Amino acid sequence: MVKRPLRVLVVEDEPLVRMLAVEEFEELGFEVHVANDAASALEALERIDSLDLLFTDIQMPGPGNGWDLGRRARELRPAIAVIYATGYGGDQAGPVDHSATVRKPYLFSDIEAALRDVGIASGA
Repeated sequence: MVKRPLRVLVVEDEPLVRMLAVEEFEELGFEVHVANDAASALEALERIDSLDLLFTDIQMPGPGNGWDLGRRARELRPAIAVIYATGYGGDQAGPVDHSATVRKPYLFSDIEAALRDVGIASGA
């Protein structure tokens, strides 16, 4: 039996930041799916089988934000791991249980640490 790679949905509205996140997750062995806002991310969550991780920006254009998206993702997929990314400080009262938050600009090591925090050692 062939083990499939872990699947991550990267949600980021800034193209350069999104590209860098995609590259980092690919280097870790993940199969990467992308969305640039909460609405397209919800569509992907409903469409893509077996997503293991949601990596989402908190502040995005349009309706909804990363906090809302994390809650909705857990309603649709109770076992999904969630990592939030933000360039802003402040109150972190919005995350779902058993999630992690990385600060932008984040390093490769920040993502690896967040993955460990949510119980994912690597994408391979």
